[in-house]
Amino acid sequence: MNFINVLILSCHTGGGHDAAASALAEGFRRAGHRAVQRDFFGLHSEKAAAAASDIYVGTVNHSPRFFQALYRVGSAISSPRRHSPVYYANAYFAPALEAMLKTEPFDLAVSTHIFPAHALTWLKARGRTEIPFAGVMTDYTCIPFWEETRCDLYITPHPDLTDGIVRRGIPAEKIVPLGIPVSPTLSDEQPGREVLGLQKDGPLVAMLSGSMGHGDLGAIVDALLREGRPDLQIAVIAGRNEKLKQELESRYASAPRVFIKGFENMPPWLQNSDVLITKPGGLTITEAAAVRVPLVLANAIPGCETANQEFFVSRGMAAAPDTPEGQAQAALGLCGDGEARERMRAAQARTVRPDNARQICGLLLEKFGG
Repeated sequence: MNFINVLILSCHTGGGHDAAASALAEGFRRAGHRAVQRDFFGLHSEKAAAAASDIYVGTVNHSPRFFQALYRVGSAISSPRRHSPVYYANAYFAPALEAMLKTEPFDLAVSTHIFPAHALTWLKARGRTEIPFAGVMTDYTCIPFWEETRCDLYITPHPDLTDGIVRRGIPAEKIVPLGIPVSPTLSDEQPGREVLGLQKDGPLVAMLSGSMGHGDLGAIVDALLREGRPDLQIAVIAGRNEKLKQELESRYASAPRVFIKGFENMPPWLQNSDVLITKPGGLTITEAAAVRVPLVLANAIPGCETANQEFFVSRGMAAAPDTPEGQAQAALGLCGDGEARERMRAAQARTVRPDNARQICGLLLEKFGG
């Protein structure tokens, strides 16, 4: 197989797309190839990249119902027979991507976000690039407008989703359900609790809000403290939301077994947790399942994350009560029930493979590696 240069494109709209891109980049590098990871809007300008991130995070955190309405409208108008305003908006940024493809000799492009997949589709339709490219879906559903793309291959999260993706207009022969890519380093041995600033004894419930710090974490912490055992440790990871982190630090300053963290390297937290409470971002819950961490899902962003939640709960890989009290009780129940934890881990093992980044890279190299 020839040595190849791979361009991996993502967007800073939540951390999952970037994490999937990083997992694939590491997979290609471990196979001896060159992988370059770029933010799609950042190719145009840093200002454009920051604006895209701010708009997404602001809408999700402050106007979730508006985001839900946008998602529903997108689902209603999305069609393989016509192009949406979203497609044309991404086409506006395509020349910056075209310029990069002209200056660097890439053999393959991989997109972990729909926006750069739109731009590549627009360029190829006009004969302005011939680079083969694959799209990688990072949610357990086919989000609106994927069917407007013309990827050479689609990497999807699970075989059970194939029929629904085909119904949206994506050709079945282009679909390969190898899973959402997770970092190969997840399987590496991680530091223990002491290195994380935690105590060795007692069960650990870690709480994630995504990279953007989404959801009312304090309500769940309060419920855990009311219902929990004296040796329970609670780690709250607020992501890049510095305001949320400061609020939680002030709120729980007198709670010695509540630990407030910001943006963290996640593998050590996944390996050291007895239960994880998290919003159901596609990448986050896939990483957790790959490490076999029992899951309680909360604060789903309406749209793709509710689909992620339904997929995991229906297969026994997670619990998802509706209220902070129910979420706390579910987490505490898992902490105290070893058999329930093992059943959930077994369900995760049946569905999610920790080596899927290697599998995906191997398939793409086989098909496009020359």
